Amino acid sequence: MKKRVVITGMSMITPVGIGVEKNWQALTEGESGISLITSFNASAFPTQIAAQIKDFKPKEHIKDRKILKMLRRGDDYGLVAAKMAFDDAGLEPDEVDMTKGGIYTGCGKEIGSPERLSEAVRASMNKDGCVDHHKFGIEAMKKVYPLTLIEDLHNACLYYIAKICKLQGVNSNIVTSGTASSQAIGNAFRAIQYGDSDFIITGGFDSRVNPIDISYFSGLGLLSTNNNEPKEAFRPFDRTRDGFVLGEGAGVIILEELNHARARGAKIHAELIGYATTTDGYGTLKVKNDDGSIAIAITKALEDAQLSPQYVDYINAHGNATTLNDKLETSAIKKAFGDHAYHIPISSIKPVTGHLIAASGAVEFIATILAIKNNKVPPTINYKYPDPLCDLDYVPNQARKVNVDVALSINRDINGRNTILVVKKIKC
Repeated sequence: MKKRVVITGMSMITPVGIGVEKNWQALTEGESGISLITSFNASAFPTQIAAQIKDFKPKEHIKDRKILKMLRRGDDYGLVAAKMAFDDAGLEPDEVDMTKGGIYTGCGKEIGSPERLSEAVRASMNKDGCVDHHKFGIEAMKKVYPLTLIEDLHNACLYYIAKICKLQGVNSNIVTSGTASSQAIGNAFRAIQYGDSDFIITGGFDSRVNPIDISYFSGLGLLSTNNNEPKEAFRPFDRTRDGFVLGEGAGVIILEELNHARARGAKIHAELIGYATTTDGYGTLKVKNDDGSIAIAITKALEDAQLSPQYVDYINAHGNATTLNDKLETSAIKKAFGDHAYHIPISSIKPVTGHLIAASGAVEFIATILAIKNNKVPPTINYKYPDPLCDLDYVPNQARKVNVDVALSINRDINGRNTILVVKKIKC
């Protein structure tokens, strides 16, 4: 018999705040974290806006300076968020079996130290402007090795999470772009359901506000170019939408087996009851132009949760403001829910936080949990011009009081992966 899985800890680090409370306030009040890029000179880029984290001080949370020195940007968000979620869950290493406590995270695939590598290239140029390869080797050893190797390990952060939280169980990382953190949550869910773990730190972290990623996503035509109105640039489901805005951050939760949580007197935020993932991609950026795979994922997740569609009270949508995604997502919801689709409040929080890529699924899942806890649905801000192909209730511009017992979170990526998580109010 499958074990029941609950959420006992949560943390969020996004461009609108450090911690769950600040983020929830910004989400419900529609306070966007998008602005002109300040971390580098973006004046030559078609997109010059992003959602950047400000006033983040990892030293206030992690005292080991050696660990912080080894982490690239994005990993430090993940480490701090993991520590915050662990503390929120009230877990004490001396009181639980740490061999049954693990980590499943999702993160982005970044270049660890382009700055150090560039320094090595510049320092090894001869007077003709060409790179002296012998000298480059010497400079690279001085400036890059060994930190670049450590930073480029996509699972490096997991070692430090395990060290700080004294975990001895499963330790796994997923790198599947925009669905990484939601698939990590799904894998953690299964591990606890089948008794492999008692509790797992799970979620994701990412940082894509850099020249390379802005170039990549701009080149694919996925980013908004509404640089004159940063806070209004991200417009999911709106007829005038022109793409998303990149952001950075982390969302981490503690999943725990229900009886284990009860035995230690833990507070319980909600219960995770369903998960499914599908794909409609058959190569990089080769995605089928239909809604079938998304609808199948929704149906399978509801079947996993043993729920009929009419019991869903809220959907936190992927809503990335690309022309194709929002149309397909809307169509898939109608296919999966039938007439009930028109009675479900649906919202996208990305215009507030930015698109956090690998961290987006976890951050949006936490927002879904908060909607249940507060019986309040965050709005889809910047919604002005209805699209006849996107004709559902997107909770435009203002948060709404709604009795939410069951909610669903949709997460997708540009390579055709779809992930659905179903969560419900806990009734102990």
